Amino acid sequence: MAETLEYALLITLIGMGLVFAVIVLLWVGIYALVRLTPREQGEETAPESGPDQSAARRRRAAAAAVAMALLHREAAEPQVFPEPPTAIVSAWQAVTRANQLRRERGRR
Repeated sequence: MAETLEYALLITLIGMGLVFAVIVLLWVGIYALVRLTPREQGEETAPESGPDQSAARRRRAAAAAVAMALLHREAAEPQVFPEPPTAIVSAWQAVTRANQLRRERGRR
C-alpha cells in the first residue's frame, strides 16, 4: 500500500513539475516575442500636447457627456412589458396535473 502511495505521489510531482515548466517556458517565449518584435508605427508612447490635442479632447468629452445623458434619459423611463399569454389548459389536463401533485405529496 505504501509503495502505491509513493508511486502516486511521484506521478503527481512529475505532472506538477511539467505543468509549471511549460508555464515558465510560455512566459519566457512571450517575453522574448514582446522584446524582439518591433512596435507598430501607429503606436505612440507619449501623446503630443498642444492646442489641437486639447480641442480634440474637449470634443470627445462633450460627445461622451451627450451619449451618457441620452443613455440616462432612456434608462429613466419605465418600460412596459407585455403580459405573457395565458396557457389554455383543458379540464383533462387540470385533473391529471392535480392527481400527479396529490400523488407526489403522498410520497414525501
